[in-house]
This record gives sequence, C-alpha cells and structure tokens, in this order.
Amino acid sequence: NGTASPQGPFPVALSNLTADNSGDYSLTVFTEHQCPSAPATVNVEVTTTPTTPVLSINNVQPCNGNNVMLTTAAQTGSNVEYLWYFGSNLLTTTTSPSFQLTNVNQTNTGSYSVKVMKGSCESVPSTPVAVQVSNVANLAPVFSISQDALCEGENLGLAATGIPAGASFQWFFNNGTTVSSIGTSAVPVFTIMNVTPSNSGIYSVVASTSGCVSPPSNVEAVVVGGQLSQAPVLAANSDVPCQGEQLQLTTTAYPGQD
Repeated sequence: NGTASPQGPFPVALSNLTADNSGDYSLTVFTEHQCPSAPATVNVEVTTTPTTPVLSINNVQPCNGNNVMLTTAAQTGSNVEYLWYFGSNLLTTTTSPSFQLTNVNQTNTGSYSVKVMKGSCESVPSTPVAVQVSNVANLAPVFSISQDALCEGENLGLAATGIPAGASFQWFFNNGTTVSSIGTSAVPVFTIMNVTPSNSGIYSVVASTSGCVSPPSNVEAVVVGGQLSQAPVLAANSDVPCQGEQLQLTTTAYPGQD
C-alpha cells in the first residue's frame, strides 16, 4: 500500500524482495474530491535465486575419443535452465541438469563450470572442475636399449621417449616363441640385472595414462653371450727365456667355440 503525489507517475519501490512479496499489486487513483478510478492490478511472482550448483564430471582424465558427462543436481521451480561453461566461454544451455562432451580431444582440456537460471535470476557459478584429455592412445613410445650385444652378467637398460609425463610403462620380451610382460614402471626406464643367454630376444614397451593405452613401440633385438665353461690352455715355449730370445705363447682350440 502507498500514496503517490497528484502529478504521478505514482512510483512505489519495494527493496530486498523475498517469496513473501509475491502476489497481486493494485493501483487506484482518486480525484481531489476523493472519487476513485477503476483499480489497475498486476501479479508479481518473486523468483527464488538459484542455489550455487555443484558440478560433477564422470571422467576428468579421459582418453582421446571418449565421451565425458557433466552433471549437476536438478533445481526446483519453473523456467529452470543450466548454462555450461568451458573457461569463460558458454558452451550451451540445457533444460536438463546434464551435458555430454562427445569424442573429446586435446582442445577439450581445461576447466568446466555450470550456472543455473530461473527466469532472469542467475546463480553463482559452480566451482570449476579441470579435465585433462590424454593423447597417449595416439602416441607410440620411441624405444631404445643400452646395447644390443652383452655378455652374461651385464645389465641391460631399456628406455622410452616421446610420451608425456605422468604415464606408466609396461615392458615386453619376445623369446621367439611367446611374448610376455617383464615388468612395469612409473618412469620411462627399466633395467634387467645380470643378464643370461635366456634374455636374448626382442624387447618393446607400451605406455598408459589413466587407462589410455598407447600403440606398441618399435622393437629392439638383444643377444647375450654365455660365459665360457673353462679357462683356455696357455703354453709358453720357455718359462725362463734369456734376454734377446723370443717368447712364443700358444693355446689349443677352445671346445665348442668358433
């Protein structure tokens, strides 16, 4: 209720509206002789400001080509819309509290958030959630070895490059009959200690990040020579030669060796 000056335009301001201010508002104008006009009526419905949404993402480290679902809790009321953001850019507006990113790639790496609109009333944005898309599935490691010919008892070093930090590595060995995993590591290097001839074969590596698996690397062949089973036979033509004489050393052929 309020009374305005005779000149109009008859404003009445209500501050800090709440849902209790919803209802019908009317205006009646009186002449100087208190003769009333017909009332003018308007209905006002105060919309409750949406609560700050909480954003959930089903996979914050997806593989290249995966789909990623963004969701928030549904809010009650009419004319509710959900505004989905990538950084400061509006991606889309939906009437349902979910939105799917399809076939993601490196350009989808970044922070996501959501706002809720009820009519013209807008919520505070959600706390951003970061998404890191892994490209490992498109990257084959570059594999190398410390040496391709070793003697029994030496160490063999394996290494992988070309993969982003944070990946894990699975190392493989092919003995000519079967391919088997010989170990995993959180770093792109792996050492086989005290090799024997049974370590002769083909080696390779595969990288993975959050379930995203790379193609196999190139392969490298390794040959390990066994230790000789006995010392060679060495003979000298004289064990006490005189100065100026010639010393001749000889041995016999080592059995089983070329």
